[in-house]
Amino acid sequence: MEISVVTSLYKSENYAGDFCKKMIQSIEQFTTDFEIIFVDDCSPDGSKEIIKKYCEIDSRIKLIELSANSGAAAARWEGMNCSKGKYTFLIDADLEEDTNLVKQFYDKITTEVDIDVVFGYLELRKGGLFEKITGRVFYKFFEIFSGIKFIGSPTWARLMSRSYVEALLAYNETHLFAIGIMKIVGFNQVAVPIIKKNKGYSSYSLAGKLTQTLDSVISFSDKPLKFISVLGVFISISAIIFISYIIISNLFFHKFLEGWTSLIAAVVLMGGFNMAAIGIVGLYIGKTFEESKKRPRVSVRNKFNF
Repeated sequence: MEISVVTSLYKSENYAGDFCKKMIQSIEQFTTDFEIIFVDDCSPDGSKEIIKKYCEIDSRIKLIELSANSGAAAARWEGMNCSKGKYTFLIDADLEEDTNLVKQFYDKITTEVDIDVVFGYLELRKGGLFEKITGRVFYKFFEIFSGIKFIGSPTWARLMSRSYVEALLAYNETHLFAIGIMKIVGFNQVAVPIIKKNKGYSSYSLAGKLTQTLDSVISFSDKPLKFISVLGVFISISAIIFISYIIISNLFFHKFLEGWTSLIAAVVLMGGFNMAAIGIVGLYIGKTFEESKKRPRVSVRNKFNF
């Protein structure tokens, strides 16, 4: 099989059918040997029912129905695991990205020498001011703490060779920060600027973005632990210097320091630092605990046309 297309379904009822039609038209420009794999991430609407109808009339349309919501990354990982194509194309099913990207990426990966991945990135983030600012802050924060540099804002849209896909599937973390893994796995990756339409709202709330930021940093880096260790040493040295100053002032200059305000402020500061440090360590312990259980990322309820 020449190419597999993998996407996930979640609240996709309004565009799943149009996406399927347009994707078929885009792929048939260069091959008829393909499959389109939809992974239903336990969507609460009628997304899977729409795709089931396409499965009945075209065996190249396939559906994986998950038994519980597992997140887009885990769902698409399962789709890649079931894909058979020489190339695998990932894309969102919400039509924010042009389905013709598959042909653009395919032409590039098959005509240029030694390319394993062609992926799209946004030079300017879509959406309103809040979405643009939080997206930029997320990637900058992640780069600082992980040491991984991104070109612009990378998207899910990417065409990958079979060897690259197999390398990705070797990563067995329970909690996936997919974009980060796709970067660190290596291979020869080529970035292409793309335009992404704006559907008018973001599927991530501020709390969701903060949670994703913490999870991704903790999954990829121990720099927060090093940071609190260095900060702890700095505070300890400062405290020793200050205590020495108090002792010398009392013994030799009979200068007694007063002021409960400064004392309470110092206690509150140290208490807050200790709680934050314990919290960060706790996040790492919790992440280790989750990974140690080796639970499957997804549970599959049904498969159609496999």
